[in-house]
Formats: sequence, structure tokens, C-alpha cells
Amino acid sequence: MKRQSIFLLLIMFFLFFSIFFYRQIAFDEIVYCCDNLLINIPARIFWVKSLLSGVFPIDSPFLFSGSPFLADINVSPLYPGNVVFLFFEPFRGMTIVTLFHIGLAGVGMLWVTGVVQMTFWSRMIATIVFVFSGTIVSYTNNLPMLQVASWLPLVFSSWILYCSRPSKKTAILVVSFSVLQILAGHIQLIFYSFLLCYVYALIFLRIPFVYRVMRLVFICLATIFFALPQLLPFVLHALHSTRIGSGFSYATFGSLQILAIFRFFLPSIVGNLSEGTEWWQGGSMYGYIGITPWILFFSFLVRRKWSSHELFFSGIGILSFLLAFGSSTPIFSLFYHLIPGIRLFRVPSHFLLLFTFSFAMFSGYALQRGLSKKIVALSSIFFFVMWFGFVAAEDSIYRMLFSLNYSSLQRKLAFLGDRGVQTIFSMIQQNALLFGCGLLGIYAISSRFSRLSNIAVVLFLFLDLFLYARMNLITLSYHVVMTWKAEQERIVQEIRERTEDGYRFYVHPSLYPSPYMRVFGEPWIEREVLWQFRMFRPNLLMIYNIPIVDGYASMIDRRYQALFGVPANDPTGVAIPDTAVDVLRSLRVRYIFLPHRVEDSPLLAHLSFLWENPYIRLYELR
Repeated sequence: MKRQSIFLLLIMFFLFFSIFFYRQIAFDEIVYCCDNLLINIPARIFWVKSLLSGVFPIDSPFLFSGSPFLADINVSPLYPGNVVFLFFEPFRGMTIVTLFHIGLAGVGMLWVTGVVQMTFWSRMIATIVFVFSGTIVSYTNNLPMLQVASWLPLVFSSWILYCSRPSKKTAILVVSFSVLQILAGHIQLIFYSFLLCYVYALIFLRIPFVYRVMRLVFICLATIFFALPQLLPFVLHALHSTRIGSGFSYATFGSLQILAIFRFFLPSIVGNLSEGTEWWQGGSMYGYIGITPWILFFSFLVRRKWSSHELFFSGIGILSFLLAFGSSTPIFSLFYHLIPGIRLFRVPSHFLLLFTFSFAMFSGYALQRGLSKKIVALSSIFFFVMWFGFVAAEDSIYRMLFSLNYSSLQRKLAFLGDRGVQTIFSMIQQNALLFGCGLLGIYAISSRFSRLSNIAVVLFLFLDLFLYARMNLITLSYHVVMTWKAEQERIVQEIRERTEDGYRFYVHPSLYPSPYMRVFGEPWIEREVLWQFRMFRPNLLMIYNIPIVDGYASMIDRRYQALFGVPANDPTGVAIPDTAVDVLRSLRVRYIFLPHRVEDSPLLAHLSFLWENPYIRLYELR
């Protein structure tokens, strides 16, 4: 492809990128929610403070009465991108790093599609599908996951180059990108990415099979060797963590339910998370790639001849899509017993990363073959019929839903109420009407102006993802978050005036539930996060160098959990019973946060009131 075409692709991508993230670029909104707040921000503040004091953080004295830091791969302590936090305020730095990695994913997709010699519009559509998918947007709430996902196109590109031209140069490229992906953080997504890449190499590396396996083993060992400073402490920590040996029920926790298949074709059916209308599947757009790739897939099914790459990406895409349903299908059970390592992770829905990448690549190949006008026309008719059905038979559908013998659904519908159900119906109608009109427009353009059909497909796909994938983009004004942080700092100062250094704190779990009533149709995440600031969700105390007995982390030493005598339901935390007063004393816990109203608890008999504000109370353990 000519250099001018490459520049045009980059310009178009960054134009789409600027439109998609215009509020974060032009209006100073930042990512602030979820694991970014509870894990990544505190960890990076600790990382920066340690480096500025001349010490690399091997261990953290602030979580779980002291815990490994370097060994926690999920906070990516050795990742080069952390350097940004040395120069920017943490929340702003988090947003800069997030946008950088999304841009990196786009550049990687343009490269990988160029390596396999896709045409101009095929490269663009594959890039848009991956970069602006609900998968990548959902990862903006957890930086290590986004970092790992963003490296996938570059890692895969290096493998394609190596398989077509095995040499020291391409092998070094594979190892370099693979090591960077490992350092990026999230081990589950790394494992899935490596599965994809090694399966590809096993199939497409053009040397005899025995030598093929030997080369792959060598590259694997070289990657492990250069990533050893991160992998060795991680593995040693993992062997003693609550993540080991939890069985099939653990591995299938977080499986997609069968009915979730509807949200891949009709995203409005789950509501809008960013606007507070989510009601089903948490309003998740995770795995959403737009309707266009599915139209391209069904168009491609009528083709007689498939290339090896087309078969590979379509096969991996469908397989990973089915694996994401975990215990809902027998396929995951088969892989659980056959593929080493699968049983170590929970939440099979993370296979949707491989589905998203594979279908993005497949969409590029499919567009090169051309859309089936019949499939486009039939799909348009289908969505128009759906729209008309919801408009004409809304009352009948409403009564039918409430008559179903499905208790979980009935509870959700009761929460929605009449107004909420009407809102969701309206969103579904708009969704179906948009898809119907968009596909009709593509059909008309393809019939009359065939040269413009690819442009129409790309623009419709981007509009689709802009409207629906962004429903999981949770950002807020930088000024608002800094106001919360300033309020928290004032509270910390008051607490320091009433407490002594050298003792640990305990945030009682009864404080965790937000006291703010969730109202359908009003954004609730903002109030939820504000409450986490006000009640000092454990890891936030780490920001102020206040050591705590509990916390929230990707891995916890099961020996520490056993100290309290009660198994934790969630491997990201510890369960501390109110009867464990002696254990708390032995861990030098002296200060305990509790809500204003506390139910009868054995813990209360050992506490003395110390301080309060409108949100929480602080007690001293006698």
C-alpha cells in the first residue's frame, strides 16, 4: 500500500478517535471509576512515592497488614507506561495512559491488517471494530486490562511476520512485544492472548512440525526469561493465593448467560449504564462489536471458497464467543479439562477479547469479498419488523413479560416499574429503527453507487459503536473528582489529629453499600464513587500511607485469609468476622471505621467512640 494511503488511514483513524473520545479530549473528563479507583490509582500513587523516595516498591506495608507489591502483576509495577504518573496527577495520568493505549491499539490494528495485505477500507473497518468495541470501552475502567488488550494487535502482527519470515529479527520482535504485554498487567488476558498467538503459529509457521514446536518452545522460554523479574515473584505469590485450586465452580464464575446473546445484536435491551437506565446484565457492552460485523459474517457464509486466514479468524471468533458462556454450554467444560491453565481463571466472559479481535480481523476479510445485498436487505427488514412490533404490540409484550414464570426477570421488571419498562422499550425501538434505516441506506447506496458502499459501511459501523459501545464509557469532570479528593484529604487530616501513627485501620464491610438511593434513569456510579471516597473504601487509605488490615487486590495470600478462620466468598478480599477481636489486636489494629447505625455485634463491646462526621464514625479498639 502506498505511503499516502497509510497516512490517510492514520488521519481517518485519529479523526474517528477524536470524535469518539471528544469529551475526554476537549472537555477535561477523566476515567475515575471501578478498579481504576479502587486498585490502580492507589497502587500507582504508592509506586510514585516509593520511586521518589529512592526505593523500588517490592512490598506494600499498607494492604492486608503488609502484602507483596512487585508480585502483584495486575498493578503492572514494571510496566514502562507507569512513567506517566511521575509527571501527572494520578487521575489525569490515568486518562492520558488510557487514551494512549486505545490509540496504540488502533495503530496496531492498522499494522496487523497491513501485514496480511488487506485493502484500504478493510483495514479501516477491522480497526474500528476492535478499537471502538464495547470490549475496549469496558476496559477503560481497568487500566491493566486495557493495556494488555491494546498490545494484542502488535503481538499478533509480530507473530504473523515471524510465521511468514522466520528469522532472528522477527523472533526478537515477537519476544519484545510479548514481554511488554506481560508487563502490562492482567494475567488472564495475557494467557488468552498467548493461546491465540501460539495456536496461530502452530498452524501457519512454514517449517516442519517438529521444528515448528521447537521454535515455539524456544520463543516461549525466551519470553519467560526476559519477563522473569515480573513472572517469578508473581508465580511464587500465586502459589499461595486464594486463586489456586478452587475448582470448576470458581472457573465458571462470571459466565455469560444464554439470554445475553440478545445484547450482541440489540444493545439497548440491557439499558444504558452511563445514564443509569441499565437493568439487565449490568448494562454491559462487553463484547459488543456492532451489528455490521455480524452482517458481514452472514454475508460471508454464502461464499464457497474460504482462505486459511478467513477460516482461522472465523473459527477462533465463534469458539471464543461460545467459551465466554462458560457453564452455560458444554464447550467450556471440555476446554477446562483439556487446556492447562484454563482452570486457574474465573470469568470466562473474558474470552470476548479474542472474539472481538478475531471478528475484527474477519470483518476486514469479509468486506474485501463484498456484502451480500440479500443479507443486508433481509437484516433491514428484520429490524423494521422488530421496530414495528414493539410499537404496535407494546402493551401485549409488556403483559407477556410480566406473565413469564421467571423470578429473576420479575424482580428486575418490578424494579423498573411502568416508567422504566417504557424507557427500555423506547430505547429498543430506537435501536431497531436505527439499524433498519442504516442497513436500508447501505443497501440503497450499494445498489446505486457501489463505489461508495464501503464508505457507507464504515460510517454506519462507527455511528453504531459511538451510540452503543460508549454506553459503558464512565468518565467525569476532572474538577468534580478533585473536589471529592480535597474533601477526603480534609477528613484524613482530622483523623490524623485524633490517632497515633504505627497502628492499622479497619474499614468495616457494613460501610460498603452506598446509602444513596439508586433511581432508574439517573446516573448512579457518580454517587457510588463519591461514597467510596467518603467512607474510605480500604485501598483509598493507601493513598495517605495509612496501613489497613483488609483491602482489595487481585491476589491475596490464603494463609492470611486463614488467619481469621472464615473463608472469603470473593478472592479479591478477606472475610473478617466481628468475633476476631484477638486477631485484630495481634495485627496492631487500633482504629475501626463503622457506620452511624450498627446492628448488635460482638465487636461493639470492645470499641470506644473516637470521632465522627456526617458519613462515618471512627472507633478505637480497646
